[in-house]
Amino acid sequence: MENTSKNRRSLNIKFSILQGIYWMAFCAMYGFASSFLLGSHFTNKIIGIVVAIANVVAVFLQPYLGDLVDKLVKVTLKKVLTSLGILTIIMLGLIFVSQNSMLLLAITFTAANIFILTMQPLINSLIYEYVNLGINVNYGVTRGIGSLSYALISFELGRLLTQHSILILPAITIGLMIALIVLVQLFPTVENSAVITEHKHEAAKTNYLEFLRKYHRLMPLLFAFVGVYVAHTFINNYMLQIMESLHGTNASLGTATMISALSELPVMFAFSWIVTKVTSGRLLKISAVFYALRCLIMLFAPSVGFIYLAQLFQSLSFAIFNPASVYYMNLIMDDDDKVKGQTLMVGATTLGGVIGSACGGWILDASNVKTMILVGVIASAIAFFLYQYAVNAKLKETNK
Repeated sequence: MENTSKNRRSLNIKFSILQGIYWMAFCAMYGFASSFLLGSHFTNKIIGIVVAIANVVAVFLQPYLGDLVDKLVKVTLKKVLTSLGILTIIMLGLIFVSQNSMLLLAITFTAANIFILTMQPLINSLIYEYVNLGINVNYGVTRGIGSLSYALISFELGRLLTQHSILILPAITIGLMIALIVLVQLFPTVENSAVITEHKHEAAKTNYLEFLRKYHRLMPLLFAFVGVYVAHTFINNYMLQIMESLHGTNASLGTATMISALSELPVMFAFSWIVTKVTSGRLLKISAVFYALRCLIMLFAPSVGFIYLAQLFQSLSFAIFNPASVYYMNLIMDDDDKVKGQTLMVGATTLGGVIGSACGGWILDASNVKTMILVGVIASAIAFFLYQYAVNAKLKETNK
């Protein structure tokens, strides 16, 4: 593919729109999962189990699909994303006919979230498929557009849920998935060169045990990602419960989510410059510190206003962690391991989501919001110490 200025602009625009569509869909179904399930009369414990199951299945499905893309020449990221989008639409449609059965509703809701979660590493890999061909796609900017879209729709959904049925969530997500499928078809096909084909054949010979031996710092790095995402999940999945403990509402949830998403934008947009000044490995450590500080503010918050203040720390926690983790994994992986590396990274964060969802629901029913947030502080601290070993400080980084 010819690396012209026009091609770069076109791809950056398409990826920005793709990130925007994806993160709006993610917000509607996963970000407002507690609102949907509480509105469907599920308990906190059941909510935790439902969201945890979605994450558990995604943990296994993500690397499996990533492995297929790495191994099989005919299996492309575009085809897999399209298939996941179609499956998501089917599950979302079934939600409308599942209202009289809590079991069927839980199954369809869980399945829809599984497919949405599984898309995330594949979108990252699709971006870096072009980056690794020498096309300058700005991941930070495209992900920043995703955050902006997340912020806008979260505020609007918070407002709409005070006026309409919770079924507005799957209805909006169906429209977004249709748009995502159409957009994916517009991306230029990356032709498999002889080198890429050979890489896929080599990848087919490598199992995950050999993969972890090859990258001996990877396991503690993945556990650090898990720890960070336990804290992240406590905040994101149970923000409604945090708000309600301080007399907040669904509207407060929408505002808090909007604040956190908007606060990401400066860092996301400037990440390509930031990573030339501070290595992605060091940025991962910084993000863990600010996750802990964010949880501490929430732990001692006397009012909803302090939760809004804590949400501003999204700019120095998730907004740093997300692009830095993607960048760092792409940096340390050989070309034939990059999709597998991205799927393992998202698999680790998804596992953190599993633990955070299940433990968060259990802690809320057994104790209270403050106990849950305290566990988030501890998980963030553990992640910071794991980074001290896992991140290769001697690695020379360049802004790819």
